[in-house]
Amino acid sequence: MLTLENIGLYKQLMSRTSNNAILYSGILQQVTSNLENLLQNIRKDHIDFPDHSIQHSFRILNYLSCLLDKSIIDEMSDTELFCIIMSSCFHDSGMIVSDYIKKEDSRKRHHEYSEILINLYFKQYLSIIDNNERIKNVIKFMCYAHGISINTLYSHSKFKKTDRINFDTVRYSILSVLLRIGDLMDIEEQRINKLAMILFKSYYSEEAKNHNIRNANIITYDYSPSNLVIEVLAENISQYQIWGEWFNYLRNEILYANTYLKEYNINFPALDTKIQKSENANFEIEELRFEIDEKGGIWDILSQSIYTDEFDFVREIIQNAIDATLFKLYSNNDIKINSISPRSWNTQEYCSKIIIAFSEKRKELYILDKGIGMDKSDLKNFLFKVSGSGYSKKTSRSFSFPSIAKFGIGFVSCLINANQIDIFTKKDGETGLQVSMSSCMNSAILQENTNIKCSGTSIKLKLKYDYT
Repeated sequence: MLTLENIGLYKQLMSRTSNNAILYSGILQQVTSNLENLLQNIRKDHIDFPDHSIQHSFRILNYLSCLLDKSIIDEMSDTELFCIIMSSCFHDSGMIVSDYIKKEDSRKRHHEYSEILINLYFKQYLSIIDNNERIKNVIKFMCYAHGISINTLYSHSKFKKTDRINFDTVRYSILSVLLRIGDLMDIEEQRINKLAMILFKSYYSEEAKNHNIRNANIITYDYSPSNLVIEVLAENISQYQIWGEWFNYLRNEILYANTYLKEYNINFPALDTKIQKSENANFEIEELRFEIDEKGGIWDILSQSIYTDEFDFVREIIQNAIDATLFKLYSNNDIKINSISPRSWNTQEYCSKIIIAFSEKRKELYILDKGIGMDKSDLKNFLFKVSGSGYSKKTSRSFSFPSIAKFGIGFVSCLINANQIDIFTKKDGETGLQVSMSSCMNSAILQENTNIKCSGTSIKLKLKYDYT
């Protein structure tokens, strides 16, 4: 187990002889002692959460001590070192107030509620610090900042603020970014309590289990000022998606930090990641590489400028459903078709209706058809190929199928407008397939789904934006 004295950032503070450093280092000993028992209450109220104890705080600080170049740590002022250690200790403290608010709310808004304990602690114990109100405001902002979106943080009015407290420079931007990155870095097995998962099994949802278990599935974790390599194992789709989203968060944090904090010589190493499937995993991974088809059809799309309206993605996905439904009729040589125009086809008798459903509250859009469906070959060869047509099956018809959609491009536009896309599809005589795509990942997850009984395709989009 880590102790405060083990941590490089605290060692740096202890090595200094200024009045600030001597005062801060002594206070921090008392703070961590006080919080050690208090933070244990998070596990009491949130049994299914990974560890948020003082050890979590120490690990954050330890990651930062190892990841930051020594020159950056040397340049940090005494007050900055004090603030980063304090914020690490208090950043999850908002979850302790769950006795007074809903448990779900305390988790979602704990970065806001942390100021309750910070205010109380400063009033009770830290009145001896000069300018304690200004230092408290720095720590409160850091704790608040760790729970907001990256765009909200970097556009916040306080983000670029620099203060001089007790003759020390204090940079809000560096401190808030360090806490966010350190918090994301804590993924090791120490965060889970296997005994709690056994004793309190009923408290753990499937999502909570996957969040906890994945921490035990690290193959390689190497971090230094010049190296950040993470290789992990995924046993199921949920774990793969959790890892993918987490890698995306960390990669973005590093990219933003290296871009916007360059003036302070902040330069984190590039993130090198790999997600391996376990041997018994029942899913496949397909890279999303939206290739131009062999006819160069992308030029037709660009010349027609078809993607100009915010609802174009809805039109495209509905057109795909219409095509799939009509193609099922077209492929049946027993059905007589006299004209190339589908308007003359006997759709009333041979085509099922397409269902479109929308939930404003959940921000979800569904399109369901009972058309031709897709198999693995269709998904791999057509779904992610820009302008490629999946409807080229040879039949005895004297004319080609009159497709109205560009088979792959619709999903490009969907990924721009949806955080998550799930596709459930089945061809007659084939096993059903499920595809999951996320806007934060450059791959699609493909697995067989025997629960899909009817041919056709159902698509669920978790939308990014609000629509009425």
